[in-house]
Amino acid sequence: MKKLIIFAAMLFLLQAFIQVSAAETITLRVREGDFVNLLPIAEDPDGDELTFYFTEPLDEKGQWQTDYGDAGIYWINVTVSDTQLNDTKLVELIVEKVYRPPYFDPPLHDIVADESEEIAFDVIAVDPDGEEISYYVSGLPPGARFVNNRFIWTPDHDTVNKNWLERILQRYSLLRHTSSRTFHVTFTARSRDQKAEDTVKITVFDKNRPPVLEPMENITISEGQWLELDPVAYDPDGDLIKVFYSGFTRKSRRYIDYGEAGTHYVNIEVTDGALSASQTIVVTVEPTNRPPVIAPIRDISVREGEKVEFRVRAHDPDGDELSYWVENAPIGASFDEESQVFTWVPGYETVVGKASKDFEITFGATDSKLNTTQAMRIRVFDKNRPPVITGYSPSEFATVYKNEIITFEVEAYDADGDDLSYRWCFGLFECYDGENRHSRIFTIPGRKNVRVTVSDGQDSQSFWWSVTVLDQERPVPALPTQLERYLQYTVYG
Repeated sequence: MKKLIIFAAMLFLLQAFIQVSAAETITLRVREGDFVNLLPIAEDPDGDELTFYFTEPLDEKGQWQTDYGDAGIYWINVTVSDTQLNDTKLVELIVEKVYRPPYFDPPLHDIVADESEEIAFDVIAVDPDGEEISYYVSGLPPGARFVNNRFIWTPDHDTVNKNWLERILQRYSLLRHTSSRTFHVTFTARSRDQKAEDTVKITVFDKNRPPVLEPMENITISEGQWLELDPVAYDPDGDLIKVFYSGFTRKSRRYIDYGEAGTHYVNIEVTDGALSASQTIVVTVEPTNRPPVIAPIRDISVREGEKVEFRVRAHDPDGDELSYWVENAPIGASFDEESQVFTWVPGYETVVGKASKDFEITFGATDSKLNTTQAMRIRVFDKNRPPVITGYSPSEFATVYKNEIITFEVEAYDADGDDLSYRWCFGLFECYDGENRHSRIFTIPGRKNVRVTVSDGQDSQSFWWSVTVLDQERPVPALPTQLERYLQYTVYG
């Protein structure tokens, strides 16, 4: 008997599948306001077309748009049918409560008031879920109160002051309330873990007072250092202030260059745009010894046996006499401290067993007080030396009878200790790889050229023989008994 099986769980919100066994109850959690979309997966052993059915609160498509107030537990039957047999799975849908934030009603708004004018308003918030609301306030101006959800403040005459220019302009009715001070008062209404927050901007007006610049001490500094001025200034009315510098510097931070030793003066002025305060300080700059400067030394790449030579150039900004030295110089290298010339010829044993070798060398210069060093690299590449043929036999001009064995032999060595190979050639298309000795029988008379090439795998050296083959065989003397000898050789014309 066939049986329909719902083998996968439901899909909702982000539509993520949850695999469960057939015997389990599926539990899904959503929050109020989420969209539920169940997409069950089932299989029919006979391949029949399947239809899904859902119980409330889901619609016929297995969907439900939750709303606030829908919190609770819902048991949903999901049934699959091929019109003859059914299979049902129970789904526990838990809709969790979502608490909405409160809101201000009526909305808060910014306020503009004159001095001595009372500012009073109620702060009222509403919670959509009927939760209890607590009120908080921050940024209260001096003298302001917030009691029983009611804000009360009467700015006094010291809250806002006007500068002398504004007083003159206002006297002639040319200016009205252009000097203002702004206060930001933030009101917060909380219910459970939700809150509503709004900031009310309250604008009033101020009698301008000059900025205050606290006394500064004179400064002693050395060449090569940074002069940093950090005046402490403020405006009693809270106005924005600017700082201006004149004299030895026009900025709060200045590099003291070499050659500027002496006594200098800096005037510091702070202003709010109408009134200002200033002070002059003395800056004493003392001379500073500077370290030597070594010109850049480029890295060098050479092969074994090649000469490396260069001069180290340096100077002292103060004109002091310099002395030089070198560190980590390779064996065999020399450095002339008088001429500052470095010389080195890397030997053929410098690089062993690899393609190259690096040498890090440091050059230094000193004025006896301060030192300067600079590092550079010499990369030495291995240079292969070709094999050397030191001996051979027979002589390079040899004569042999027709059908007579002749043995060629060379003696060779490799300065780098590489293994050698030998290639014997008796014509353009007649070459053999072998050892340093090769035997040959010439059957055709005439002049023959024989070449042997000795190679270490990279470089090679060749030697040529010129062989004259006589058109006769060597006479064989009659012997009472002739000893038979078996030789291994190649026979060619």
